[in-house]
Amino acid sequence: MLREIAAEMRHDPDLAPLMLGDLKVLGVDAVKATGVTIAGEIPCTASGRWAVQREFNRRLQKRFQELGIALSSG
Repeated sequence: MLREIAAEMRHDPDLAPLMLGDLKVLGVDAVKATGVTIAGEIPCTASGRWAVQREFNRRLQKRFQELGIALSSG
């Protein structure tokens, strides 16, 4: 799902110029009782880093809500 979201973003005319590559999932970063943290990166231009990160997080949250998957805040 994470890769799907990033791939969709690469087809967005506003975001595509800011993204220099596909999502690289680095693996599980932490496991806690409240959930799992997965580390990854999307290569971006210096000026696009924050916009891409915010949009990825927004789309991830939206997709999880659509699927009924709760996100932990801690």
